[in-house]
Amino acid sequence: MGVVSPLTLSAAFQATVERHPDRVALRTIDDSERYTWRDYADEVGRVARGLAALGVDRGDTVAMLLTNRPAFHIVDTAALHLGATAVSVYPTLPPEDIAWTINDSGAKVVVTELAKLDSIRAAGVSVPIVLVDGRETGVIPFGDLDGDHDVQRAWRAVAPDDVAVIVYTSGTTGTPKGVELTHAAVLGNTKGLHHAIGTVEGARVVSYLPMAHAAERQLSHYRAMVFGLEVTTCPDSRLMPEYLLAVRPHYFFAPPRMLAKFRAAAVGLDAPILEHFGLDQAVVALTGSAPVPAELTQFWLDAGLPLVEAWGVTECGAFGAFGRPGSYRVGTCGPALPGVELKVADDGEILLRSPWLMRGYRNQPDATAEAIDPDGWLHTGDVGEFDDGHLRIIDRKKEIIINAAGKNMSPAHIEARLKESDQLIGEAVVIGDNRPYNVALVVPDPAVASQLEGDLSRAIVEAMRRANARLARVEQIKRIEILNEPWLPGGDELTPTMKLKRRAIHGKYAVTIDQIYAGGGIGI
Repeated sequence: MGVVSPLTLSAAFQATVERHPDRVALRTIDDSERYTWRDYADEVGRVARGLAALGVDRGDTVAMLLTNRPAFHIVDTAALHLGATAVSVYPTLPPEDIAWTINDSGAKVVVTELAKLDSIRAAGVSVPIVLVDGRETGVIPFGDLDGDHDVQRAWRAVAPDDVAVIVYTSGTTGTPKGVELTHAAVLGNTKGLHHAIGTVEGARVVSYLPMAHAAERQLSHYRAMVFGLEVTTCPDSRLMPEYLLAVRPHYFFAPPRMLAKFRAAAVGLDAPILEHFGLDQAVVALTGSAPVPAELTQFWLDAGLPLVEAWGVTECGAFGAFGRPGSYRVGTCGPALPGVELKVADDGEILLRSPWLMRGYRNQPDATAEAIDPDGWLHTGDVGEFDDGHLRIIDRKKEIIINAAGKNMSPAHIEARLKESDQLIGEAVVIGDNRPYNVALVVPDPAVASQLEGDLSRAIVEAMRRANARLARVEQIKRIEILNEPWLPGGDELTPTMKLKRRAIHGKYAVTIDQIYAGGGIGI
């Protein structure tokens, strides 16, 4: 298959429809919704005309509060065909954050589903609301959208530097910023991925992570529309295991936590591991978005999974470095994608320059100027190093711990060791900034804990001691507190993509942390 040639996403979509009109493009697991590329294009045209009738024009914004479903792809692509900008709102956000996102993006229309309608109403949205799965007073049914707008003329007028999407950062350290990515930026990333890992004609993928996440949008939406992939939508990530078995995808993206859960479930299996999980037809499996223990990737490589790790930030369009199948170096994120320049500053921060950086942060020119220097280098906030051209991530720059003695430490490195020590450790957060020694909050994995025979606290203490044996003396954990309430994606402690909200955790558990340092908790 050739590399990406169209200059806009709408042109790429139309080229795919022309090449593969009868190939399945979108489906649900039970095929209650099933669209060929021709069907998909027909729906995109209808919805684009309907959005135009509601006042959406080139340069405007369409907001979506949707779980993963075919309607997302149709609405997003319809917006692109009008030269409008799409923005996805994380489904788990509270009403005040939904309102902030919709207002900051300047959305002209909000598209949602019945299960999220109350949240939209509680947010006090004052623009038209389109409902994709029912009829309710005061909202517009999805099936009623239509009009007489010339969509052919509209999509042909879209330019490569038009903003295709605003992706709001997950907000691990404060108010999210709206990253503006142009058609050219998105397609540049798509082209880079194709060079790195290739593309199987008509490959199957499952869309299950929030579409407000840049990586999921790239892998199961933009990449699909460019290369004609078949997307099965999964509305709840907890259902992912059954979707893998039903679809047996060619490409699969899993955060490290999911791979760890699968590994825990693989213990004692008689059946071939990959076949048991529905991963036996994977051409490339990808992990990233959080620190990945080397032992975890090695386990899956030994099991035969063609796994690679990748790294990127939303501001560069999703990915900046990508492991290459067949030459992946465990513990690294691979070399830079074609067209991407990477270097490490004197303080260890990773700097990135490429033609497909963000246009800027929505409504925040000062923050944009702070992120991208006059020479075009994006200051990513990640700390890393190179291993013979392969990028290794150490931690977030702002999250480095400096203890009371002035010693710099990476909490992500320490936390990775804690989680590697036993599958019982679901989440772990290290505290030690400006403190005399390190302590940790530990959340057991509920599934593993339920099968444990023996004392939970003792098992966790033993795991901490094993981890300490692999850490430098200054990094070792002296005391812990075991928290028995699970941390859920999109909750107080984790972003929807399962990154730690360190600032929120430190605030929520401030009293607990002080008590640990006062001699509470459990000594290790």
